[in-house]
Amino acid sequence: MNFIRAYAIEAVKHVLLLGLIFAAVYAGNSFSCTRVDPGFTYMRPRVDENAILLVDRRPARDGELQIEDVVCYTFTFPERIATRVGRVIALPGETFEAKAGSFIIDRRARDTAAIDGIKQYTIPPIMVPRGHLLVMFDRSFGNQPLIDKQLVPFSEILGRVVYSIGGGK
Repeated sequence: MNFIRAYAIEAVKHVLLLGLIFAAVYAGNSFSCTRVDPGFTYMRPRVDENAILLVDRRPARDGELQIEDVVCYTFTFPERIATRVGRVIALPGETFEAKAGSFIIDRRARDTAAIDGIKQYTIPPIMVPRGHLLVMFDRSFGNQPLIDKQLVPFSEILGRVVYSIGGGK
């Protein structure tokens, strides 16, 4: 009888250990941490420069990103790859434009938390291509945005920002 009890205890330990291993693998495949580049301040106060981000990779991988999601993505300069953060403001197939302080999607004004970042620009109507999202910043970029750089391919999106340490919340 004593050996059955000892066997049951060992079996429970192994099941719990396997459960922890599976949970760790799931978390490792679903979440990651990354740091925002120094000098990147266009998403303050939501995300500050040098902030460490917890990123949920599942929505980007499954194609389930939504309007107003704050996403982390890679941006390729000729000399390096940068980590940036922005807000999704248009989905594939939508036609967007900015004029007279308004952001317009498919001929209807859309309110967005990123309006301060784009209200000063005039952008002619452009359709978001398949496999891309229009990602803009909450603060003004300073000069006219390079729209081809703001149309971010899904392959460059690391995931949805869940939490930011060292920046705003």
